[in-house]
Amino acid sequence: MDINLMLLKIEDTNEYFEVGFKNPDKDMFYYTGTTHYPTKEEIKIFIEKSVSNV
Repeated sequence: MDINLMLLKIEDTNEYFEVGFKNPDKDMFYYTGTTHYPTKEEIKIFIEKSVSNV
C-alpha cells in the first residue's frame, strides 16, 4: 500500500471538508479526538492557521 502525505494548502479547504467532515462517522471523531461537528468555516480557519505556521 502506498500512502502519500502532502501539506495542506488553502485551496484544499473544500475537499478537506467534503471528504473528512461533511458527513462525519465514528472514525473521524476517533482520529480527530473530538465529538464536535466542525463547520466549514472552522475547517477554513484551522487550515489557514496550519498554513501560516509552516
